Amino acid sequence: MINSVFFKEEILEKKQSAFVAFIASWCTPSMLEKDVFEKLKEAYKDKIVIECIDIDENTELADEYNVRSLPTILAIDEGEIVENLGCFQSEDDFKDAIDYYLKQKELMQFQNSEENQNSCFSTLKGVYARLKEALHFH
Repeated sequence: MINSVFFKEEILEKKQSAFVAFIASWCTPSMLEKDVFEKLKEAYKDKIVIECIDIDENTELADEYNVRSLPTILAIDEGEIVENLGCFQSEDDFKDAIDYYLKQKELMQFQNSEENQNSCFSTLKGVYARLKEALHFH
């Protein structure tokens, strides 16, 4: 579990790619999502940041990112929030989403030169939109 300082300094300012879940200890779906995040955090530790933020301990951050339902999962690419993915249906769905994201990111880094980085970011927003759509229709 991380706090707002870690979120801002270690993810946003260092331009990390991450999936961050806003959760609460009193919310059963949040605790289920936290379990999924904890399992996958270890599996992907060298590839992408996967963390949870407790909204009761970080209310200002939850307000800043307009968290209105729990759990809320934000997809972050290079320190920029690119999508609010809502919540996932299962560990397998989330694992598939991470694998898909990593594969797309790798392909775009391979295909795009330095002058095309902005289009890479726009393409990733489309990737997240397709991910969000696919995961909500399972």
